[in-house]
Amino acid sequence: RVVRALLENVAAYPVGTWVRLSTGEVGVVVENRRGFSLYPRVRVFFDPQGEPVSPYEVSLWEASGLFVAGVTDEGSVRAALSRQRLP
Repeated sequence: RVVRALLENVAAYPVGTWVRLSTGEVGVVVENRRGFSLYPRVRVFFDPQGEPVSPYEVSLWEASGLFVAGVTDEGSVRAALSRQRLP
């Protein structure tokens, strides 16, 4: 009960957190929806190969089978943006 209440009221991935999706794409969390803490809206910037893409948003609470696989280090993302490729 406590964990469920926590996840319903506290964002697991706060806005501004860089994440790697289950598809390998990388983006930044732009919105959280109450009750869907583990499934934020993400603005995707890199494809699974680390190549930049035209940014687009995906709502994980609506995308079947898509989830956050892990948090990505912001320093790596900044360096990749300056080189236009994610390591």
